[in-house]
Amino acid sequence: MSTVRPPLPREHGVWVMLMVTVLAGLAAVSTFFDTGAAVFYTVAVVLSHLARPALVELVTARSIPTRRGAAAWLLAYALAGVAAAAVLLLVYHRWWLLVVAAGGAGAAAMDVARSVRRQPQSIPVQAAGAAAMALFAPGAYYAASARLDNAALALAIGMAAHLVSRVWVVTAHVHWRRAPVLDLATRWRYAWPGPAIVLAGLAAALAVDAAGGGPARWVWAVGLDLIMATASVMHGPRDTPFRALGVQQTITSVLFSTILVVTLRIP
Repeated sequence: MSTVRPPLPREHGVWVMLMVTVLAGLAAVSTFFDTGAAVFYTVAVVLSHLARPALVELVTARSIPTRRGAAAWLLAYALAGVAAAAVLLLVYHRWWLLVVAAGGAGAAAMDVARSVRRQPQSIPVQAAGAAAMALFAPGAYYAASARLDNAALALAIGMAAHLVSRVWVVTAHVHWRRAPVLDLATRWRYAWPGPAIVLAGLAAALAVDAAGGGPARWVWAVGLDLIMATASVMHGPRDTPFRALGVQQTITSVLFSTILVVTLRIP
C-alpha cells in the first residue's frame, strides 16, 4: 500500500448525510432483518464514497507519486467494494441494488468530469449527487429486508425530495450574502426551487397514496419537510456561517428521516 495519505471527501457533512440516509433505510425495516446483507451493503456504500475522491485525485494530480498513491488507494477501495457487492449479488441475490450502483456511478462520473475541467461544483452536479445519495435509503431497506414495497418507494420519494431540495436552499444563502437588500422577494428568487422540489415530492406521495400505495402516514413526513424547507427560506440572517448552516441542515435531515421512519414503522 502506498504511503501517500488516503484521499478523503472534503465535505465532512456529506459523511453525516450518507450515514443518515443509510440508517434511515435500515431503520425502516419492520419485519425480517438480514444483518449480514445490511453489513455488506453499508460497507459497499462507504467504500464507494471513499473511492470517489481517490478517482478524482488520480485523474487530476500532477505529480507521479500522488497519482500512484491515489491509484493504490482506488484499487484497494475498488477490490473491497466489488467483493462486498459480489456477496450481495451472488449470496444474498440483491440484484436490484445494481440500480443504486448505476445512480452512484452516474453522479461520480459527473463529479470526475467537473474535476478534470477544474470547474466549480455546479447546482446540477450537486443535485445529481444528492439524488444518487437518496437511493442509498431504499437500497439499504432492500438489502436488509429483500423487499421492494411501498416503504422502499416512500424512502426513495421522501429522501430524494429532501436531499435535492436542500441543494437549492444552501445555495440560496450564497446569493443572499451578495444581495444588496435581503427582502422576501430576494429570498424566494434564489431559493424557490427548494420548497418546489419538496412540493413535487408531496404531490408524488399523494399520488402513490391515491393509487393505493399507502399507508398514507408517510405523506405527513413529506408535508412536514415542505414546512421546514419553506421556513428555512422565510427566516434566517443573510450572514449565517456556513458551518452553522451545515449543522442546521444536518439537524433538519435527522429530524425528517426520523419522522419518515417512524411513520413507516407504525403498524
